[in-house]
Amino acid sequence: VDGTIHLAPGVYSSLTVACTTEFSPGVYFVSGSVDFGQNQTVSGTGGVIFVLTGSAGAIHVNSNSNVTLSGISANTLISNYGYSSGDAAKLAGMLIWDPDSTSAFTLNGNSTLHLSGIMYMPNREATFNGNSSAAGNCMMIAAKTLKIEGNFSLNNFCVTTGGSAMSIGGTAAEVKLVA
Repeated sequence: VDGTIHLAPGVYSSLTVACTTEFSPGVYFVSGSVDFGQNQTVSGTGGVIFVLTGSAGAIHVNSNSNVTLSGISANTLISNYGYSSGDAAKLAGMLIWDPDSTSAFTLNGNSTLHLSGIMYMPNREATFNGNSSAAGNCMMIAAKTLKIEGNFSLNNFCVTTGGSAMSIGGTAAEVKLVA
């Protein structure tokens, strides 16, 4: 009716966005690749989490896409999935949960990303390419490696209580690791 696909939480073999797509709040279990498309508008601002199972495939955001996603809320986990408040608090803000896959996570040129949440993918190489930007209220990335190429702009990293910080940007290139 409004030209937008409204996707429901559930179990998917893979996700490929080919038109304007809105992810409803909830948990998306994906056993294959996740492709947020090229020249697409993608949103999931009510709180979503992509749980990548097994050796899930690659994750891509391709050129000229506008992707706005926020991590799942504790309230959604409690109300919709029966999590205890303690367990929900541990997962609150999680956007991508992928403890096992070694496939690529690639954000390509000329895309605009508003990612608010935690992307936990400790075995993946995360690559940010080209003339794009990624920002959000609070974006945290846990990856095996983080590769930034071209004129990619990253903004709004945040630090958890008792955590460490990495700062990239400003007028001079700067990286901070705080123990």
